[in-house]
Amino acid sequence: MTHSDVCQIEGASDSLRQGIRRRPPIAVDIEKNAPASRLDDNGEEDGAKEASKEKRRSHKWKTPSLMQWIPTNFKYSKLKPVIRCAVAAWLALVLFIIPPVQIFFGQASFLILIASVLSPPSDPFLSVLEREVLIMLFASLSWAWSCLGIKFADMARTNRTTNVGLADAVRGEYIEAAIGQAVVLPLVFHSVVALVTSIFVFPSSISAHFTNSLSGVIAPLMTTLGQHKDILAMSTRDPAFSGAAASIARTVAQADHALSPLTAASRLLRSDLIYGRYSPTDFVPFHHLARRAAVRANGMGVYFSLVDPTRPKFPATPAPSVPQTPVPSRPPSVDGHDGLTMKPNRLTSFPSHSRSNSHINLSKHLHRDLLHFHPGMRRHENAVGVFESQRYMNLEATRLHDPYTEEYTAQMMESLNECCRDLLDECRSGLSTVSEWLSGVRAGRTQFLLNTRRTKEQWTKQLAKHEKIRDDLFISLERFRKDGRFRVLDLYRPSFEPHEGQTEHDLPPHRHLFQAYVYQYHLIQFVWIILEMLNEMIRLEKERTTQRLWTPVERLFRWNSWQITYDSQAEDEDPDTIQGIEPTINVDLGMPLRRDPDSLPPRNFFESIMGYLYFSLTGLAGGNVLFGIKAGFLTLLLSLPFMFPSSSFFAYDNRFVWGIIMGQVTIARFQGDTIFGFVSRILATFLGGVGGMLMWYISCGSGRGNAYGLAAVCVVCFPILFFARLYWPGPPTTIIVLCVTCILVIGFSYQDVHQIFPGTPGYGFSVAWRRFVLVVVGVFAAFIASFLPPATTIRRYQRNVLATACSEIGAIYCSIVGFANYKREEDVHEINTSLSAIRAKLIRSKVLRANAVYEHLEPSWARALLRRTRFDDTDFQGDVLSVMTMISTALRSGSALPQISPCPLLDRFMSLYHGFDIIHKESEEDYGLPRTLTLETLKNEQYLFFCVGVSTAYSLIVRLDRLMVAAKEIVGEQYHIHGIKIGRPYTKEREFGVGSGVHPGVHFRPPSQEVQ
Repeated sequence: MTHSDVCQIEGASDSLRQGIRRRPPIAVDIEKNAPASRLDDNGEEDGAKEASKEKRRSHKWKTPSLMQWIPTNFKYSKLKPVIRCAVAAWLALVLFIIPPVQIFFGQASFLILIASVLSPPSDPFLSVLEREVLIMLFASLSWAWSCLGIKFADMARTNRTTNVGLADAVRGEYIEAAIGQAVVLPLVFHSVVALVTSIFVFPSSISAHFTNSLSGVIAPLMTTLGQHKDILAMSTRDPAFSGAAASIARTVAQADHALSPLTAASRLLRSDLIYGRYSPTDFVPFHHLARRAAVRANGMGVYFSLVDPTRPKFPATPAPSVPQTPVPSRPPSVDGHDGLTMKPNRLTSFPSHSRSNSHINLSKHLHRDLLHFHPGMRRHENAVGVFESQRYMNLEATRLHDPYTEEYTAQMMESLNECCRDLLDECRSGLSTVSEWLSGVRAGRTQFLLNTRRTKEQWTKQLAKHEKIRDDLFISLERFRKDGRFRVLDLYRPSFEPHEGQTEHDLPPHRHLFQAYVYQYHLIQFVWIILEMLNEMIRLEKERTTQRLWTPVERLFRWNSWQITYDSQAEDEDPDTIQGIEPTINVDLGMPLRRDPDSLPPRNFFESIMGYLYFSLTGLAGGNVLFGIKAGFLTLLLSLPFMFPSSSFFAYDNRFVWGIIMGQVTIARFQGDTIFGFVSRILATFLGGVGGMLMWYISCGSGRGNAYGLAAVCVVCFPILFFARLYWPGPPTTIIVLCVTCILVIGFSYQDVHQIFPGTPGYGFSVAWRRFVLVVVGVFAAFIASFLPPATTIRRYQRNVLATACSEIGAIYCSIVGFANYKREEDVHEINTSLSAIRAKLIRSKVLRANAVYEHLEPSWARALLRRTRFDDTDFQGDVLSVMTMISTALRSGSALPQISPCPLLDRFMSLYHGFDIIHKESEEDYGLPRTLTLETLKNEQYLFFCVGVSTAYSLIVRLDRLMVAAKEIVGEQYHIHGIKIGRPYTKEREFGVGSGVHPGVHFRPPSQEVQ
């Protein structure tokens, strides 16, 4: 369960109405950790020392941000695949420059070099074997398909010639000459070289790759634990606080991204062949635990973004509504004159379907986020989300505003620092143990054969050490759960344990405790995951007591069309389908089924067959099929110069096939992808051509090619090229085109000099220039074709993806609420699988996994949580589901949303004030839970889970409100009602004290009452 916005829990400035005696909050020096200068025991200023240190650091050379990927990947473990790929490419070059081998390959002998870049042996042997088999399979099928077309063309001729040569085809006399063998043969030798090098040059197994990837996930998690210790010791007023919070988020994102290689490697684990102590499948549980740990680490880091005073709020509010500095210790004013009232500004009319349509101008400050305001740029779009924004402003002024936020936050962070520091240290120690164990699982295999007894003694000692670390972590966790975590109650303890002489005061808002409980909850779950890792590690050490040969027990390769992929750089799939949610799960999660509005259901077998045929034929009009037809026409048009005798030799002599290939690989279904390919391929081709010319002229000077010089130059250049090929963080296509152009320039130059074929493209600059011109021709043709129908924009595609995701989230939301009502063990796996699938579809989605808290709540507490969050209220659930449906439908169809909608849902969510209470004071049913708030209730661990559930529900509702406004930014609004008033919030009781009769907030006047 991730919590991306557990912010400003309802009723921030309200107090309990239970007659509890209160005293003023304990004074906290919120500046004590700020960078202000302080005098130490020697009379020196710490601030001056820090400034001196910063000055010395500033003189050190820092790697530019664009080049950070070089030192990050410049490690021995990362260099081994680079060396393997460079050796494979160099061996391919050696074969290429041997004259008899070059002649044997034919006129496309340079393809062995191109294939070395396109398919380098950077992965374990089993992955390389799978990839090369697939390459040869599809290359052979393509050759067979072209031969079939050539056969049909030959059958259409009246005069058949069986002894046509390449020269005749080049001159356009007979265009059906096949050269498939010249393409396939170099690829076969490339596959052989790739497989040999993957076996003998730094060989790697799937298991080794998997464990290394696991360490890549654990390392950022260890780093983020140290960052948590540092930021907990800081003040929120420290200028470095925001940067520290952002750094934690980036570090956790690194762990999340490191899960991609794990997902790819786990598919082949059962087919691995290794000799070692542990089976390849023994590491599968660590994959699931690492993914859960990354989610918990994200939840812990969200706390710091919530208490960050500089974080942007939604919706934007007038500046005076929230003070930027603490106010004196006095109760807030409730007469509406304490900076909470905003006079309306001049009205601005917005064009609409109604001639007199006007909105209150909420100023640039209010809508700069919604309209993405940039100085100097005039916007001609209507303001959207005004209704929701104004309602939110009233909520903030009446319920969410607290003048003592910074003071309470400082004290709460100090309490969290004191109670969590030791546990964070133990967590780091446990993760370090797991990381060291993973890095050493393959060590000692030879030593075991030479001295088995001594090796087993070492294993026994290591086992005892790991058990001690696990026991220490468990003891620390139990100490934290039973005593340490109660340190956060110090802020509220004086209200429950009053002392004589203390004056009465309001109890601090419950949101600070709820947010702290969210952090503690994720920390506790994070520790449990580490304990599970240690337990699994210890179990394997006890069961695996010898080294053995592990052989595949299932088929060699496994594919699953519904398998989830986490590769963020891979092209997305059908926007109307979420891969990873199997059809059976879709039906099970949402029992209501969609009906076809254009036809009745089939009544017999004949109607079923005809319906199937109809939908199969209409499916051919889908976007992918139409795009394929357009791409085929583009290829045909680019191939026309080869089809006419007058232009065929010119096209062959200038290698126009490069333009055809580049046009094929550039054309994309969405215009934005094609335009990006147009720009990036031209730039990459230019840089690659320059690099290729440098390699060529360095190897031979002004001569016509030197085999030994070329081999020597490539020994130096290939490792550099493949380091960039494997680890450059940008789009992979760009670096591939650059490297391919470098290799093509030197390969084609050498082939043209040493082999005699029709046409002379030249060498060096001549080849680079032809390559650049033809790439420009090909990508420009694809660029023009992208605007021809059927043309689809990425913006429309993204709308469809978001609409599908929103619809699926609605189904899963119902399943989660249903799980809270009636728990079934099998539902947990289905819900988590569906959430993971949506997370893979929307990599940056961080509001899911909300069902995890229900697994920890007892039935009575779960029912109380449903009542508190109104998730058992059919009226509220109808509003939530209608909002999801409206958003999904609007995004898919592009139709405008109503200006007045059920949003903000937060208004309805907070219809009843609860504060710290579990059960509302007017509720008849208490589920056997305490109605009276006591300190023991706050200490109850079930209450902690309850608070996390409330915070998660609050986060979900806020995100739905944000999503509504974001959807309106895309599709716009309609159905304006002139003269509609905002009205007071949807609440059933007064907010600022019983019987006060005053409801401070942001007051809006209708247009007729405009202040001149």
